Amino acid sequence: MNDKIKKIVKNSGSSFYYAMAMLPKAKREAMYTVYAFCRIVDDIADEPNPIAKKIELLNEWRKKISDIYNGTVTDDIGIELAKTINRFHLPQKEFTAIIDGMETDISHGMNAPSEDELFLYARRVAGAVGILSVKIFGDTSKNAEQFAVSLGNALQFTNILRDQQEDLELGRLYLPREIVGENINTPGDAINDPNIGEKREKMATLALTAFKNAEKYLGTADKKTLKPAIVMMQVYYAIFKEMEKRGWDKIMPRIKLSKLKLLKIALWPKSTL
Repeated sequence: MNDKIKKIVKNSGSSFYYAMAMLPKAKREAMYTVYAFCRIVDDIADEPNPIAKKIELLNEWRKKISDIYNGTVTDDIGIELAKTINRFHLPQKEFTAIIDGMETDISHGMNAPSEDELFLYARRVAGAVGILSVKIFGDTSKNAEQFAVSLGNALQFTNILRDQQEDLELGRLYLPREIVGENINTPGDAINDPNIGEKREKMATLALTAFKNAEKYLGTADKKTLKPAIVMMQVYYAIFKEMEKRGWDKIMPRIKLSKLKLLKIALWPKSTL
């Protein structure tokens, strides 16, 4: 694993670190490499560059992914990613889906999308990562893929609730139009809506349903193999419950679990919510 990937992982969130630390070296380094790819393309979407420049950079990654699958990639990170893809037989369409999701953030601005658009976005930026992850963990079953997509929804919707203020600063509002209503036209309108707590609670219902679906599919998947994903599920469910306890009308401060709580979840994860 090259130094750039190591640096990206070192700067990653602690929940990801604790979830992946338990993996054998080959799988852990594979996850770190996929994470680095996700972090790079996510940063492209978030950087303060002109839209045309961001799309140009994402298209460079589309070509790089194509080069990897054609066996013609030459740069360091691409070579590391190729090793992971070949070793764990990872599907090209999931990497492309992630890039498509990042482009949605750029071109559409994600300002109160429809519910269908939100689920498609979550499938791309979170479900695709989940499917790549469970394949690296070692469960290639259909149930594992369904678990990955449902968990991806749960994590993404929890992020939307947790990060609403940060998303506002990026000019984004991920709560769907069906929830915020037709009279909300900007992220600032949503934040200042006197009924924001009620609307965030509706978003929380979508997240809770996704958690329950993930739990259902996990019941028929390989729990031992999927332990890192179970840790992520429990970490994000704990964040969700902390926000619920505080009240959905409260947006700040951003909920963050203590290192002790993260360690406890990593050591003794439960397969049920």
